[in-house]
Amino acid sequence: GDIALVDATRSWDVESFGQVSNITLKLPAEKLLALTDAPSDYCLQPFPRDDPNTRAVFAIIVALRDAIVAAPDVGWDDAYEDVLMHAISTLFVKSSSVSETSIREETLRRKAIAYIERNLLDPGLSTEHIAGELSVSVRTIQRLFNDNGLTPGRYILDRRIVVAGELLRSGEGPSKITDLAFSLGFNDLSHFTRVFRKKFGQSPTEFRD
Repeated sequence: GDIALVDATRSWDVESFGQVSNITLKLPAEKLLALTDAPSDYCLQPFPRDDPNTRAVFAIIVALRDAIVAAPDVGWDDAYEDVLMHAISTLFVKSSSVSETSIREETLRRKAIAYIERNLLDPGLSTEHIAGELSVSVRTIQRLFNDNGLTPGRYILDRRIVVAGELLRSGEGPSKITDLAFSLGFNDLSHFTRVFRKKFGQSPTEFRD
């Protein structure tokens, strides 16, 4: 019955003990930002099951899930999403005033991430390129990521390794590991292999097999 919010644009790990089941929902960022001016304040800070609001929201999520499973062919339109978002809004503490600065920085961070995703395969992708695209200083881009314990370069590297894992798992990428590494913007196969092993605990070849 606990509910936790995570940011899908950032790296995170979840550890559980015993038998655990979960329901995963992907929430529209723009609608979430309309509910709270600082969604990052709530990330990975579980809403406990013994809170009345949490229990109510959990019950709505389960009811919607069961309804969709029972009638998968029904056109589940935006009205149901609005019901869900309205319920989730009760979890957030209403702030007395919206911080324009926090909204502006969050919007800029998401623009930076969107630019990274569009240019992830470009070996020349750098903090300088991102800053130039968004017409801000390099320091501004660094601060957007540093506030979350990352550097822009580290975020780019992590995303490339995650994509590499997805391609190896699906078999949709190049058949040769060298070609895969180069296609993801790596210029050094040994560096790619070392970073991949650190991320997944296996070499790319072992992971694919």
